Amino acid sequence: MKLKYIPLKVITDFLSLEKVNELLLTELCVEKAKTKYFENHRFIYGEKQFSEVEFIALLQTISSEKLIVFDQWIQENKVLYHLLTKESFELNNFDIDSLKNHFLFPDFKRFLSPYLIPILVKNCDHKTLNELLIVSSFIKLLDKNASPILQDKIAGELRKKHQLIVQKAEKVNDEKELIQSIGFAFSNEVISILNHFDEHYYSAKVELIENGIQFFKHPKTTNRIAFWIINQLNLLQLNQEHLQKLTEIQQSIRNGEDLYFKRKALVSNKINWVKTSVIFVSLMLISLAVYYFLQGNFEAKDIETKSTFSNFSKEERIKMDSILKTMKKKEELEEKPFD
Repeated sequence: MKLKYIPLKVITDFLSLEKVNELLLTELCVEKAKTKYFENHRFIYGEKQFSEVEFIALLQTISSEKLIVFDQWIQENKVLYHLLTKESFELNNFDIDSLKNHFLFPDFKRFLSPYLIPILVKNCDHKTLNELLIVSSFIKLLDKNASPILQDKIAGELRKKHQLIVQKAEKVNDEKELIQSIGFAFSNEVISILNHFDEHYYSAKVELIENGIQFFKHPKTTNRIAFWIINQLNLLQLNQEHLQKLTEIQQSIRNGEDLYFKRKALVSNKINWVKTSVIFVSLMLISLAVYYFLQGNFEAKDIETKSTFSNFSKEERIKMDSILKTMKKKEELEEKPFD
């Protein structure tokens, strides 16, 4: 049976104590417990009925000043209290900032984790993004052992949802349908969930950025969609390096270079088609030059003083020169790194 949090007031009421602090009087509490059980009063909480031995062991466990402090912190936050006692979910509003520097806060998280983690993990399966957001809001109240368990679970659920979105996006016919299909992937809920993750799960944020760049290559992606994705990604709590990268991508789109991202798949191929095109045209020009040479259309003195373009008209030479310059620019653009 999973551990269930028992408010200390429930115990003090059972023992007819006036104050929670009286639990520190362990021997007195034990004697009162024995009296209660002698009078045939059983201590029952939830589905658990404690025997006399179990209840006395419980008293000895909770008889410390710091646990009384922890109980007070829980009582002061109704959202956390209802989650522990009723498994009732609301967005966590526990004032972590005011306690995170308290010397007892690490112990508080260790105390809470065994009670919280079963409830939170159970409420991850097949949930909406809003429900996952509520669950994720409690990550910062878990200790270093429990926190990865919950973050793994939530990250797995997000990947499942993203895969369904990708499959749906493959079948869209226009921009409107694409927006409708990928909207959930970069929604405010997803951003907020990832911002609840700790530094050990920073890679989940990088994964979302990579997913966004993948959608830049979708045939129905427009500047409007690309800008929306970038703006959403900018809501992530990122390090300076990744914030700068998003700024560079945004500027590239603003400069009309969004098609570069759609051609990214071609860049990764072993064959660089821009270079191949330049080489192909160059070979054609050389072949034409050789052809005219063999036909006797060039005299020796002309060859010494004129280029291989001399037998083309002025307009043809200008056009070919323009083509080569354009391809050279494309080649340079293609060779720019995109990290």
